[in-house]
Amino acid sequence: MTESRRPAATSRAVAIVGLLVLAPLCAELLSAYLAVAGDVATSAFLVLFLGPLYGGAALLIREVAVRTGRGWTGVVLMAAAFGVAMTALIDLSLWTTDRTDVAGWSDIVGAARVQGVSAFALASWVGGHVALSIGAPLLLVDAGVPAVRGRPVLGRLGIGITLLAALAVAAAVHLDPERSGILHTSLPRYALAAAAVLALVATALSPFGRPRPLVDGRRAGRPWQVFLAGVVLTALLDLAPPGWVGVTCIVVAAVLAVALVGRSVRSPGWTRRHAVALALGVVLERTAVGALAPPAPGVPAGAVVAQAVVLALLLLVVGGWAWRGAGRPAAGAAGPGAGSAPAVVEGGRR
Repeated sequence: MTESRRPAATSRAVAIVGLLVLAPLCAELLSAYLAVAGDVATSAFLVLFLGPLYGGAALLIREVAVRTGRGWTGVVLMAAAFGVAMTALIDLSLWTTDRTDVAGWSDIVGAARVQGVSAFALASWVGGHVALSIGAPLLLVDAGVPAVRGRPVLGRLGIGITLLAALAVAAAVHLDPERSGILHTSLPRYALAAAAVLALVATALSPFGRPRPLVDGRRAGRPWQVFLAGVVLTALLDLAPPGWVGVTCIVVAAVLAVALVGRSVRSPGWTRRHAVALALGVVLERTAVGALAPPAPGVPAGAVVAQAVVLALLLLVVGGWAWRGAGRPAAGAAGPGAGSAPAVVEGGRR
């Protein structure tokens, strides 16, 4: 993909800003687990501060997908690599115990432990990053800005700036002097996590990460059915109880997502409105669960519910914008297979 095929500056700016805002918002605010829940000013600062990290990761994954011809499988694998990096190398949540600022933290990191590592926490947090930090924001922005579909939005300079900004915020999070809890990490653990990240990225960039051909006659279902699938699959992730039963629930959710979504996107009838429906199912379910979950210590339950209502309304507006954009063809699209964009997949184009 050559840089001369990049869309107009306005469309690129909308896509970039959209990801820089949506990715941290979906990743950190919808769950309402932080002490900033209900604090508008602090929540806005958090989104702006984490934008280069979460949004930057989404942008870079998108650029790699577009420029190397990755399909949805490749995007998911790169998103999983980001999830492992976040929890094991950046915010170190996988190695942190005894946090008192997050309700139920000890139950999460103490569940289903293998060699001192919580399999439950790892599966839950990586799954959340795949679905909320990367997947849903990419689906919504891809649908809402038709001009950028299948095209890069960053030039060489933009890629460099985005990468440096993401690394700077990652370093700040990693070195946070106000981190609560007790760290239990070591060089071998860092090395193992880094190896897992590299293995996921290598698999994404292998032939396994390329788009799959369409299957004639395969049905994609209706968008409302895809929406419900997104709700149910995310509920399996969010409502999984700490322990091996919860790990099983998350694995089942992942297998079903690969089987159902992977099958549907290869239908000629799959459209970007299906993708928007899937993303809305994911983010609205997470918002609802966040509103009903125990708030962080010192945070009134009413503030959490109020935040959830505001975020749900905001997401519905974004969803309406994406739904409308999904009905418009990509600029310069030459046919059903033209302009295949990352995270949306290899389905029909509309």
